[in-house]
Amino acid sequence: MITSPIAAILQQVYVNAGATVKVGDRILELDKTLTQMEFDKQKDELELKRNGIVKIRLDLDKSFYDIKIQDSIKAFRINSLKADLENAKRLFKAGGGTRESIEQAETNLQIAQLEKDNSKMISAAARR
Repeated sequence: MITSPIAAILQQVYVNAGATVKVGDRILELDKTLTQMEFDKQKDELELKRNGIVKIRLDLDKSFYDIKIQDSIKAFRINSLKADLENAKRLFKAGGGTRESIEQAETNLQIAQLEKDNSKMISAAARR
């Protein structure tokens, strides 16, 4: 009795029962087509999964880049709003501005800082 490590169909027998064989002699031939097809299918599925991993990694890299850019834009906006606040304060001291314009500039700056802080918390949570 000879067992096969894979599911296969016996295709041809080369040696009769009881015959003497030497190491390396061909005893029988198996049709391994079904097993080969299953192997190829699993190999293709593995490649698809690897490609999926690469795609996910690229998507994550893009998202991280987008977050960094948004953070930079918000930092520039904050700097601009700080300058607007200083200008409003100078104008008020010079008599050409109003207290409301200073308050509005302060409010705009606080909102921008809260938005930037919120973005940082979201990006930190996304990295986990």
